[in-house]
Formats: sequence, C-alpha cells, structure tokens
Amino acid sequence: MGAGKSKALTAEAIRAAWLYPGIRVGCFRRSYDELAESFLVELADFDYAEALGAKWNKGSHVLTFANKSVIRFRYCSSVEDAKRRQGGAYQLICFDEAGLVMGDVIEALEERQRTANPKIPVLGLRLASNPGDIGHAWLKKRFIDSTDYGRHLAVDAQGRTVEFVPARASDNPYLDEGYDLQLAAISDPERRRAVRDGDWDIIAGAMFSEWDRERHVVKDFPIPQPWRRLCAIDYGYAAPWAVVWIAIDPDGRAWVYRELYATKVGEREQARQILSAEKTAGEQYIPRFMDPAAWGQTGDALSPALQYCLEGCGVVQATNDRLSGASRFHTYLSDGPACAHHRQLGWATCPLLHVFESCTNWIATVPPLPRDPKRPEDVLTTAVDHLYDATRYGLMAVGLTPGAAIYSQFTDTPRPRRKKYLVPRTGDRPGDCQPSPFVS
Repeated sequence: MGAGKSKALTAEAIRAAWLYPGIRVGCFRRSYDELAESFLVELADFDYAEALGAKWNKGSHVLTFANKSVIRFRYCSSVEDAKRRQGGAYQLICFDEAGLVMGDVIEALEERQRTANPKIPVLGLRLASNPGDIGHAWLKKRFIDSTDYGRHLAVDAQGRTVEFVPARASDNPYLDEGYDLQLAAISDPERRRAVRDGDWDIIAGAMFSEWDRERHVVKDFPIPQPWRRLCAIDYGYAAPWAVVWIAIDPDGRAWVYRELYATKVGEREQARQILSAEKTAGEQYIPRFMDPAAWGQTGDALSPALQYCLEGCGVVQATNDRLSGASRFHTYLSDGPACAHHRQLGWATCPLLHVFESCTNWIATVPPLPRDPKRPEDVLTTAVDHLYDATRYGLMAVGLTPGAAIYSQFTDTPRPRRKKYLVPRTGDRPGDCQPSPFVS
C-alpha cells in the first residue's frame, strides 16, 4: 500500500495507447466506486492525457486518442461481469487490486485478449495488488512462486512471460512520514506485514505466523566444517518423498541447507540419491532420522527403512510427536541473539532457523501450511506438509545422540560383519533403546 501501484498502471495504459495506434486497453477495478478512488484519480493527475491529444468521456468512462487507441475504465467483480466483455477485445488489461477478486475472474478477462491486426500486439496482463484477500493464493502461485519472488522471469504453459515486481510503501519517495507511521500502527500483525511490507508469505490461518522470508531465508554459503549436521526424511512414494539436511552452528541455530523432494522414487533409489548428495558434498557419518512409518511392512515386502539399510544408507527412527514437533518448530522460527552473519548486517536478533534460498520447495510449501481447525496446535495433516514433517523430525533430533549407525555410510564402504544394532524407540528418551530389526 502506498507504493504507487495505481499510478504505475495508469501510466502503463497511457503509454501503450500512445505507442500502439488502435490498441484497446481495459482498466479494471472491482467496482465503479473503487475505479473513482484509484484509476480515475490518477488519470486526472495525468490531465486525462490531453498533452497526447486524448479526449475523456466522463459519461462512458472512455479515453480516446487521435491515433484511434482507446482506454476503457470498467468494473469487474465476478466471472459473470467478465463475460459481459465478450463482445470486446483487449490487447492490454490492467487490473488494480486484483487480490480483491478470485483468480477465475482474471482468467475470464484474459479470454478477451486477442488482436485481428498484426500491427497491434497483445501486451497481456498488468496486475497490481496487496497481499491477502480472496485472490492471494492464485496471485502468489502464478506470479510470486513461479518467479521466486521476482528473482527471475518465468514462462507459463502458453509461452507467456511472467514477472513479479515487488513494491513497498518505503519505495515511494513522495509519501510523507505520517503515512509510514500510520501503516506501522496497524494492530493486526499479519495485515501490517501485508500492506506495509508487501509480504506475500502471510496467509490468514497459517500455522507459522512467525515466518518472515526476509529474515528466515539466506543466500547459500559453504557450511563450516565444524558445524554438526543431520539428515531428516519423510518417506513417500505417491505422496512426495522429502529430505532435508540441517546444520547446527556453535550457538545452536539450525540451518536448512539442502533438500530433496520428489514423487514416485523407489526406496532403493531414494537411498542412493541421499548417499550421492552427501558424497558429492564430501559429508561423512551424518545421522539420518526417518519417518517411523517407514518401519512398517506390507505383506512379505521389506520395509522402506530396511531397503534403505540394504543400500548402505543407515537410518534411525525419528520422534513423531506432532504437537511437540510443532512447538519446537515455533521455537526455532522465533528470534534469538543475532548470528555472525546477521550481526554484520547490523541486526541485534535473528531467527533460530534459517533456510538456504536454494531450498525452493521448502520455501514454497512450509510457510503457508494451515492450522488444523480441529486441533489448533498442529498443522493440518491433509496439507502439503512433507518437507515440514522432515524438518520437524530433524529439529526434534537436535541434541540427541542416535543409536549406533545401522551400517556403512557409502555403498562402496565394506559392510561390517552380521550384527544387530540398537536404535531409539520413537518418543522414548534418547538412552532408551531396543534391538533393531536391521542386520548388515
């Protein structure tokens, strides 16, 4: 809010009308009242493009140019409203506060984009919005997630370029200090992050409201050799298989520095990919904590954990106390004294959990996880929580000493003689062990 979105869209519409004779531009808001508060105010500030020879028709809300270009200012709040535009073709559509309508409304408007004149190009969509409201999820998936928060351009299924340009009130040098103070005074922290900070990771009902991408996500760097490391695995085949590697710095902070995330990968291949990733990074003797469900068997088939074992990828059972795991996750998302990296940036505090920006699946799936309405202390289990579960296993294992490694680190390491090993029982104290069913 306050970043100049409405003015930018109005300027874009006028620019297109001037550059491409005969183009038809549609400028939309949810209602005519909202049009009067945004597009039409900005259009008046541009003197209705009179310097370019344009003429404004107040009754029809149409701006006509001498080169036969036309900008129509219309409302659109539903798919039915969009269908009313079926008789018209637009080569450029500008929609201000697009998050106030559902994504299917924008998609219905897109169907109006076409041209019969090869000299008039179809320029596409230009949308502006604050985070939040009913269109948030659609906008985030299409423009924010696909471009990694504006770090690169994306191309959609129709071959169209997708771009996200982040903007905040602080980017607008023409706003007075009082407006900034007004935004800072918003009592609802999620709304404040949305309208003041332009934070697209806020979602009403999200489990982890502490998440702040700018504070939790860091650029990749080589993990220092002395830092402890562990691997955590959420087993899946049809549902995603998720693996995270977590480093623990000398102050006890956790750094999620690598991930694997895929579907329809067999157990043996999963184990081989984990070993390959560790071997490529020169890592040895990393304890691996795995979803206890992987110890289950179906008929005479070997359990997934045992198949990992036969590939030389030793695993022990993770602690799967969901409520304790969620509580620990909240703890790590909260702030502590700043780490060395953030002290250099002048921060006094920083989160106890950091995530490397290369862990794109983690960043896309974990922060938006919803709270279970029937069990508010837990994540909704039907959500896409696989990387969250893996991370939860890892954080619950911080400080634990796992049982003896099941066996060799890499498949080319000689296996020890046939012998039983001990692994911790799920939910028990670290010292409580039981014989493992695995043999080398």
